[in-house]
Amino acid sequence: MKRLLATAACFALAACGGAPRMHNYGPPSPPPPGYGNEQPYQPPQKPDYETGRLPQVASAGPLKTAAIGSYMDNQEQELRRAAHGVPILVGRPGDDIVLHLHSDDFFRAGSFEVTDEGQRMLWAIAPVLRRYDRTMIFIDGFTDTSGSADQNLIVSRKRAYAVGGVLVKDGVPLSRLQATGYGEANPKIKTGDHVNEPRNRRIEIRISARASG
Repeated sequence: MKRLLATAACFALAACGGAPRMHNYGPPSPPPPGYGNEQPYQPPQKPDYETGRLPQVASAGPLKTAAIGSYMDNQEQELRRAAHGVPILVGRPGDDIVLHLHSDDFFRAGSFEVTDEGQRMLWAIAPVLRRYDRTMIFIDGFTDTSGSADQNLIVSRKRAYAVGGVLVKDGVPLSRLQATGYGEANPKIKTGDHVNEPRNRRIEIRISARASG
């Protein structure tokens, strides 16, 4: 029953959109050294929260299908270089790129605010995300099974929003982001209820090319 409630809540959240909220969005203040060297900060577009639709990216159009592989290959290489030495794992399932972040590296226990160290990790990859602007970025939050299913869903959603907020502050347009919380669904390590499993507390950032056919 607990699993079914969590799944139903996930579908409800997805139907409502799931874009990061606008609260406290903007460039870092003061900007960290070297901030904005690759491209200047652009204020994010405000999504249509009534329908859950995100505005289209204005800076670049979709990619031809034949060009996606090499485009994502280059982005993967740059992300691996940017993530070198920080606890961000870069995966490549098909033409997508997935960045795996352990929540315990980004959030204190019971907190939805990204730590200073977590912000520095995201700042390291933000220039690559800004530059490869023919992609959509999906930020998915997951928890372990400790706590109730409803509370876990809320925690995962707020943490996904928080990561999206940091990326927007680092110049990634809000129009390219979609944040969703899945709570304790889709665990990496299957456990029973009320189990503290750090490997299930995670953020996954999936980067997908926008194809034109």
